[in-house]
This record gives sequence, structure tokens and C-alpha cells, in this order.
Amino acid sequence: MSPMLMRVLAVSVVLAPTVALIVARKRLGVLRTASWLVVWGVVIAMGEHAMWAMRLALHERWWLNPHSSVHYFMAGVYAAIGGLLLCVIARTLLQEGRRAGWYAVLIALLIGGTLEVVMNGPTGLLHQHGFAPGTTPGGEAIFGYPFAWLAALVMAYKPVFRRAGPMNPVGSRYRRRFLGVARTDLDEPPPANAGSGSLAARPEPSSKSHAVLEGWIE
Repeated sequence: MSPMLMRVLAVSVVLAPTVALIVARKRLGVLRTASWLVVWGVVIAMGEHAMWAMRLALHERWWLNPHSSVHYFMAGVYAAIGGLLLCVIARTLLQEGRRAGWYAVLIALLIGGTLEVVMNGPTGLLHQHGFAPGTTPGGEAIFGYPFAWLAALVMAYKPVFRRAGPMNPVGSRYRRRFLGVARTDLDEPPPANAGSGSLAARPEPSSKSHAVLEGWIE
């Protein structure tokens, strides 16, 4: 297989799940899709960095001293733990539309993605992953994770930073869809004669509320 074909194949395999998630965002929900994009980016990054660090410690020890090998191994372990925690943040805070989750992914992208390009990019200070002569063709696929994280941040920006209003107490319609809120009585004031603990029936929602509800469901 020619080097160029290997590059195209590797990049296509890595980008295919990202593109598929972006295309399916309306069916999955915007925030849910963004969270899975972060998870996929973690899989790409950890499959390279965490795996290689532990591999160096276990299988290529002939050029390492024992002290160095244990640091390589634990670096890979903690890289995997960090990736797992980022997945948890994405599947909870980001999917719930919380700004803390969005900012956590942004910080990971700015620091990790920038260092990836500076140290490992086409003109990397330490290595040129897939770009330098003699390197394995297809190594460029590792840069699929910054693309996935960037797509997640762009996709989640609007629903995360849309403020809740007096007629929209739960937040944006994206949050309502995720939380499963489909009751128009959230927008209807309680009856005047209903106390705080009253179980009185709420008024029938107006036609305007029905139209809004149909928009949420769609």
C-alpha cells in the first residue's frame, strides 16, 4: 500500500465517526452529540499517547533504565485517567448544558491541542508525527481529536450559553429536550386559589403553548 493511500485511509477512519455524529446531531440532540464528540476525541488521543507511554515502559525497556520506565508507565496511566475524567465531564456537565463542562473541554483543547501541534505537528519541536521522513504514514490521524473537540465546542456553544428567561425557566429548548421536559404547565401560572401544597388541576394549556410544545418535540 502506498504511503499516500495509507494516509488517506487513516485520516478517513478517524474522521468518519466525527462526521457521522455531526450529521446525526438533530436526531441525537445537539448536546448529546457534542458529548460523544468529546468522547471520540479522547479515544483518539489516549489510543496514541497513553498507549505509547505504557508500551515504552513495558515492551521497549532495552533503552530505558528502570527509574525512567516506571515514570513512562505512570504517565500513561494518569493520561488514561485524565481522558476518562474528561469523558465523564462531557457526558454529564456538557450534556446537561452546564458552562463548566464547556469550559473544561475548551481548556483541554487549548492546552492539549496547542501543544500537540507545537511539539508533534508538521514542524513539531519534538517529532513530526506522520509528516517527517521515516515516520509511519497515517500518523496524521492523531490530529482528528482536536477537530472533534472543536466541533463539539462549536455545536454546544449556543444551547449552553442561551440564558433562561421568565417564560423559559428550564433554559433553552435544547435543555428541555435533553431533560425530557415536555409539559406546557411550566409556562402557565398556577391557579390563584391554589396553595403551595395544593394538588388542584392546572388550567388547560393555550393554543400558543401547544404550538411551542410541538416545536420542542420536533
